[in-house]
Amino acid sequence: MPITSIQTLGAGSACDGQTVTIRGIVTGIDDLYGSNFENIFKADSGIWIQNPTRAQDATTSSALFVAGIRRSATNPQAVIGSDITITGRVETKFGQVAIVPAGVGNTMSPTAQEVDLASVATIHTTGNALPAAVTLDKTLSETQNPLTRPYYRSLQGMRVTLPVGIATGGGTLAWQMLAPTAAKADKMVDERLAVPVTADANDFIYQWEASHDYNPGPGLEKIEATLLAINAADDERNPPETGVTDAAMKRVKNGRLYLIPASTETRGHLTTGGAKFYKQQLQDLLQTAPQRTM
Repeated sequence: MPITSIQTLGAGSACDGQTVTIRGIVTGIDDLYGSNFENIFKADSGIWIQNPTRAQDATTSSALFVAGIRRSATNPQAVIGSDITITGRVETKFGQVAIVPAGVGNTMSPTAQEVDLASVATIHTTGNALPAAVTLDKTLSETQNPLTRPYYRSLQGMRVTLPVGIATGGGTLAWQMLAPTAAKADKMVDERLAVPVTADANDFIYQWEASHDYNPGPGLEKIEATLLAINAADDERNPPETGVTDAAMKRVKNGRLYLIPASTETRGHLTTGGAKFYKQQLQDLLQTAPQRTM
């Protein structure tokens, strides 16, 4: 069944509760468990799958989430690019359409289990090219209903790219993995340069000038709360080798800096979007920070 037939622009999938079989390319992984103060929800992790092609007149997404798929402990990204066929129960949770393979169980329950991909899917081939990314339409993005966001909903889980980039992100080691040869690097640059730029330069000038003269420096000594600053060692926008953050944190009496070590899993400036990299440090902070009533 085409994924576009399962996806919908509404609050849920038209196929909720049905068992379906789909085929597509694994485009990404989600290796973070959901949790609350008492339980861990393993079914919140899994993989993203997308049909290789999408009809030009399609109005729904050609991708969805597969819940509860266990990733390799040594190389979790190895599954990306695999062409698979998989069967599962369709469900919509918090607005996200997914299929739940047999053996995972109730995704809302902490008793849900992870399953190995090979045990619930047919893996036809590996190392395939990923579906082409859709360039986000600036006008549709800005004029859609801000509450239901139907345009973004129509691309849920799909590979997308911004119509213009103004800064880098991704991490040096991650970029090296994506483009280990000159030919692949040139191809990546050519693809980026070929994307039409439709954004108004004045918008970006305004955004950057609105914050460029902000300086928290004069007030650092006034901070009394326990402060944990987190940065990545491969952050290309706030490079730690400049020593700026180190110097600033020395002026915060209850502050400290945690620098996430660079690796093939970090993504430069984007690294702090992954809580797994500082989960333990945040947990330690919450358990040791002084408590007081407001």
